[in-house]
Amino acid sequence: MDVSYVALALVPQHTTVVFFVSGIGCYSVGSGFFEPAMNALVSNSAGPESQGRIQGASQALQSITRIIGPLTAALLYGYGAGVPYIVSAMLTLAGIGLLFAFKASWTASTA
Repeated sequence: MDVSYVALALVPQHTTVVFFVSGIGCYSVGSGFFEPAMNALVSNSAGPESQGRIQGASQALQSITRIIGPLTAALLYGYGAGVPYIVSAMLTLAGIGLLFAFKASWTASTA
């Protein structure tokens, strides 16, 4: 997944179609590995009695983000062709930071 987001952040730097397509291709491969693994983690994190509800909520959230994401990217594109990609990379880094912060607090509370 890291490769896909690095490739996504580098898309606005590409000056030829070949580099642009290779960046999008790397993102597609990374996403192809991420999506099934994420769905498996969501499925395994819920008990048998709530798996359908949890997976439904996960799919609903993914659907909402697939609607809001392109609309937001279109708005950001008005500020520059590379802005949506840069904002996406920054949000990804913020998410990784939150992940490590929650992991540290969760580890401390269970120790």
